[in-house]
Amino acid sequence: MKRKLWLYLTLLTVLLAVGTALLLGIAQSGAGTQPIYKSLPKPGGAQTAQQAYVALESWAKTWSADAQVIAVSASLLKSEGQGQWWSFQLYSPSKRRVAMVLVQPSKIWMLREQTISYPQKDIPSQQWVLDSDAFLSKWWEERGSVIWQQSRAQSMHVHLGLQKNGVLVWQLSLMDMKGDLIDYWMIKADDGEVLSLSLIHI
Repeated sequence: MKRKLWLYLTLLTVLLAVGTALLLGIAQSGAGTQPIYKSLPKPGGAQTAQQAYVALESWAKTWSADAQVIAVSASLLKSEGQGQWWSFQLYSPSKRRVAMVLVQPSKIWMLREQTISYPQKDIPSQQWVLDSDAFLSKWWEERGSVIWQQSRAQSMHVHLGLQKNGVLVWQLSLMDMKGDLIDYWMIKADDGEVLSLSLIHI
């Protein structure tokens, strides 16, 4: 009787040890292959869009005295953690030229420049109330914190620009590894009103 009880207790101990090891192995494996992205994404890096705009202003005047900002954008790969720069499109009415400029906290450089045959509308400062961090925080609180943690979500693109009706909007597009759209969000840049959204089940 004592021998049977001893064998039973030994078997139970072995089973518990094996079960614990398996659980620990699964937990460690999952932690290493599926990181959790809980922080707010920063597609433009350390600067917000408006901070980058302030840094760009004096440089833009050296390119053209009548330089105007017509669009702002930034992209982020999830694997990188945060973006590297803000991309600005500048327009000079006198030169009839458009320039693509990249802005980092310590560096500004021209990516390309070209002639354009039709006039462009600049971003109206009175409509640009929401900075990029406020825009992203709004998306994050309403849906982004859940979507961004999904394994299919791999890249993000944000864009500030004028619509045909003259309304300044922020747009966010979330893509998977193939570049297929997962989430799309558009809000007004002055009061944050949501104008359009589209969520594909992931």
